[in-house]
Order: sequence, then C-alpha cells, then structure tokens
Amino acid sequence: MKELYFLRHAHATATLRVEDVERPLDVRGKVDASRVAFYAKEHLQVPDACYVSHAVRAQQTAAYFKEVWNIKENCYLLTSELYDFQGDKVKRFIYNLPAEWNRVLLIGHNFGITEAVNYFGDKPVDALPTAGLVYISFDGDDWQTLRKGSTKNVILPKAL
Repeated sequence: MKELYFLRHAHATATLRVEDVERPLDVRGKVDASRVAFYAKEHLQVPDACYVSHAVRAQQTAAYFKEVWNIKENCYLLTSELYDFQGDKVKRFIYNLPAEWNRVLLIGHNFGITEAVNYFGDKPVDALPTAGLVYISFDGDDWQTLRKGSTKNVILPKAL
C-alpha cells in the first residue's frame, strides 16, 4: 500500500520585496505550521520520506514537521519539482518516487498541490488553504501505476 501526505506551505509574507521563491513565513504561517505539525504527529504515521519545494516558505513549513516527526536528513529532500503552480510536475514527481518508500510527505504550493490532491484523491478539495494537509492512501504498491486513492483526512489549520 502507498500513502501520500500533501501539504501546502504555511502562510507567507507578501509585503517583503523579495523574489517569490525567497518569501518567508509570517507569524500566522508559523503558528499554523506548528499547529498542523503537532496534530499530524498525534494522528498520522511518520512518513518514510519528506520532499520539499526549494522555496523558503516551504522549507520553513517543513521544519516543523521534520522536528515533530524526527525526520532524518537522508529522508528530507529539497526539490524544484514541487515549486509547481499547475500540478503537472507534482504528478510526474509522484509517479517517479522511489519504490522502497511507501509513505511520503510532499510540501509544495497551490494550485499544484490542490490539483494533485484532486487528481489522486476521491474527495474533491476546492482550494487547499495554507498549511492544509491531505492524507490519501492507495491500494497499489507501485508509484508508477497509481490510480485514484482514498482521501482519508483533510486537516485544516483553522479547524484545529
């Protein structure tokens, strides 16, 4: 069985004059990321691997999950493939995940993450909010042949 956790990065500042990829989390983002990470620790299993967009806000969001789940360095990987706002790169990325990993956390951006959630999950999500986390499980055991999975949980920071 394969499992995916899709996480949209937490809320980032829009007021700094920096490149999009360099935008950091704001206070709300830090609070939400922490809240969702601690909830996930209590209600979800630790992923085998964590892939994170190379954007600063995604890395800062990931840091909370890395800490609470004690994700090891060799299982924590940055990638530009998750810096995707359409979803095509995210889907391709998933189909190419290493076979030995069964449960993977992906931290990226909208609308790429929402598109992937709706493509792979059986419950539609309009627009995953910042720090929103979706858990989807699959009957198959091969990333390359994944089909529609079962959306098990949608965790929204304002609901916690």
